Amino acid sequence: MRKIPFLIVSSAVLATPFLAAAQSAGGINLPLVQKYSADIINLINSVFVPVLFALAFLMFIWGVYKYFILGATEEAAKGEGRQFVLWGVVGFAVILSIWGIVNVFISTLGLTSNNVPAFPTLGGTPTSGASSSGSELSNCLNTCTGTCTQDNVTGQVSCSPK
Repeated sequence: MRKIPFLIVSSAVLATPFLAAAQSAGGINLPLVQKYSADIINLINSVFVPVLFALAFLMFIWGVYKYFILGATEEAAKGEGRQFVLWGVVGFAVILSIWGIVNVFISTLGLTSNNVPAFPTLGGTPTSGASSSGSELSNCLNTCTGTCTQDNVTGQVSCSPK
């Protein structure tokens, strides 16, 4: 019961920088948010999903092992092995179903890596000189070896060396 308030408080603390960025004059630092969101999506696709598939596969294999090898003579072990196989197959079905639903959702809305909806900003249009696509800051992040900063008033991007 004590975990729920802890999760709510920790989520609020982690979301505070985004709230603060939304209150600035220039809006949210889009290239930075896009970079982190791309990193999170990459982490989910390259680590989290394969680990879930591996766990479902291991559960299935363990169930087959318990059913055919360990439970060859005992009915109780066979029943337990059958349950592992069942839940391994259910895990595969759930993972593949969610993957399919997400892909249908993406294709229905026409969302691709080149066609991403713009982040909402407060205060209407960006300030003069600021780029709504964030291409200047994005170019700086790709080319600068130091730290890229963008002035919220003028929208100018500068690179400071390390």
